[in-house]
Amino acid sequence: MGTDPDSDRFACKSDPAKGAVGGEGGDEDDKEKEEEAERERQEAIREAEERRKEKHRKMEEEREKMRQEIRDKVNSDNYVYSIFD
Repeated sequence: MGTDPDSDRFACKSDPAKGAVGGEGGDEDDKEKEEEAERERQEAIREAEERRKEKHRKMEEEREKMRQEIRDKVNSDNYVYSIFD
């Protein structure tokens, strides 16, 4: 801004004293992008949690099947023991 015409050419374009190039919309766009990124991140976390819960539900279901098979074997006629033997 002095007498040197090149001084403005090397100034930072986002210098608040000079005003932002392109207007004030840049901050709002950045904020919207950050909010969108956060929503996507939260959605990814929620989906991962749902997949984890479903995986563990299936594993527990398989374990319960195995437990029931063991119960059935123990309670079958071949494994019934008398306490009076």
